Amino acid sequence: MKIALLDTETSGLDFHKDFIVSFSLRIINLPDFKEELDFYTLVRPNDITITDSNGNIKTIDGLSRIDFQSKAFEVNKIKKDDFSNSIGMNKLKGIIEEKLAGCSFVVAHNASFDRKMCLSQSNFGTDFNKKWICSLHDLPIESFFGMNNRKLSTYAEQLNIDSSKAHNASFDTYILLEVLKKIDNPVDFINKNSANKQFYITSFIDMNDLLPKHFFARIWLLL
Repeated sequence: MKIALLDTETSGLDFHKDFIVSFSLRIINLPDFKEELDFYTLVRPNDITITDSNGNIKTIDGLSRIDFQSKAFEVNKIKKDDFSNSIGMNKLKGIIEEKLAGCSFVVAHNASFDRKMCLSQSNFGTDFNKKWICSLHDLPIESFFGMNNRKLSTYAEQLNIDSSKAHNASFDTYILLEVLKKIDNPVDFINKNSANKQFYITSFIDMNDLLPKHFFARIWLLL
């Protein structure tokens, strides 16, 4: 079985105005956990063209649409200067769709957030037509860590991995990979948990716009 481990870092928690600013994807073959792909990139919003009141056409740079003063950038430690090696959202879509070919599932930590963010992005707008599994809700953490704290940084500490790079998309998918290795019979586990989780995630996403903003702030603390 081939699965994808996915993580995003974003400019904030608002699906209507915030952006994916970094994207990590690891393609894993189970049950031997052979890593087929380790992909990471910074992502810049696409430039947009507008017509002003005088009929003049103007192009707005994608980076100017990001609020780099937001709390998110204190957490993910991404700086504006880092985007010199970034790619546009429209280009990212083609890359990810190609890399996900043949993958049975996408696994993400707090998958409902990453999936909705992917769906909401302009020139992206897809969940790749895959079934998603949430490592935040579905992993039997207590059985192999003996704890009920489900932050990725806590997972890292339990695995004796330096957690100082938490909230880096590439690091977070690496931690997720190491956690999945703790599961006995991972193929059976994923097949079992995929049976009804797609409905759960879809229902959760449909409710997002009805939930108060502080709810997302609480969810973010779990990442």
